[in-house]
Amino acid sequence: MVDFVFPYTSSDLTEQVNVIPNTYGMINALDIFPSRGIESTVVEVERVDGKLRVLAAKPRGATGSAAAPEKGRKFFIEVPHIPHIDQIVPQDLQNQLTGARRPMTLDAKTAMKLRAIRRKHDITREYMRVQALKGVVKDGDGVTIFDPYATFGIVQKTVDFLLGTSTTDVIAKAEEVMDHIMTNMSDDTSSGIEAVVSSEFFNKFVQHPKVEKYWSNSQNGVLLANMERQRLGGSWGRVFEFGNMMWREYKGSVPVKAGSERLVLANQGHAYPAGTGNSFETVDAPPHHIEEVNAAPTDTVFISTEVLKHGEGVEMKSQSNPLPLAKRPEILVSISTSN
Repeated sequence: MVDFVFPYTSSDLTEQVNVIPNTYGMINALDIFPSRGIESTVVEVERVDGKLRVLAAKPRGATGSAAAPEKGRKFFIEVPHIPHIDQIVPQDLQNQLTGARRPMTLDAKTAMKLRAIRRKHDITREYMRVQALKGVVKDGDGVTIFDPYATFGIVQKTVDFLLGTSTTDVIAKAEEVMDHIMTNMSDDTSSGIEAVVSSEFFNKFVQHPKVEKYWSNSQNGVLLANMERQRLGGSWGRVFEFGNMMWREYKGSVPVKAGSERLVLANQGHAYPAGTGNSFETVDAPPHHIEEVNAAPTDTVFISTEVLKHGEGVEMKSQSNPLPLAKRPEILVSISTSN
């Protein structure tokens, strides 16, 4: 019997899985945290002039980055490593049919596995980016990796909109959010202020008497009854502009060990500046693989394979190594309604 040889190399699978578009998640669709590959699995974070500088940590003796005019406190963060193991075994092919009612092939099953792998890593990436939009860096299990507020003694701005109170000045509340963000933008620019909010917050917001009065007195009052929905990253959420802010309903949730976790909790939301130049980013560290060390990755998901003993299939190990970070924690505002 001829030994089984898996017809795809790790490079083949890595290339193919990264060709599959990331269609999961509103934060990904809005491109708030653009990706950048780095050469190290550890980053150096320091706070200078109100901004977090993120540098790839380098070996002792290596040429360093140019010094900033003012040095702050430094911290080293290990980029989260997100591995996942999957397999293709004989029972995945034997007596199985494709969607076209044809016998399952190794090629077809490999393609199915790649789509599933990509989605799992994309969901994890979205979860981590949402946490970073809240200001705190967490891994895929929800474990806090880096809390800039606790680390640097920053108090996050919070605004309670009190949407259960009919006399609340909602426009003044929105202006308070905008004023805080714009005041703390420092040397960056923005195309506007946005907020992702839960369905409960969104419902109370659009039904608040002051908001309804605004829309009913405007020529666009019909929009309140027929509110636009945008299918961004699978979240069929409503959007509308009020108080010079764009409000986005986020219905997303992710599977976790305990079941399912909502990305935006009930009656809460998170405001941020959109279209910034350098306030947000996701750094991707090299894969944990001997051939990939000390090289900035160009892909977000890496796959390697190993043929199982006795021809019992092939093991596929996928991994991603992302670290999303808001580099100006002061520009993130936690919003809520307590009634």
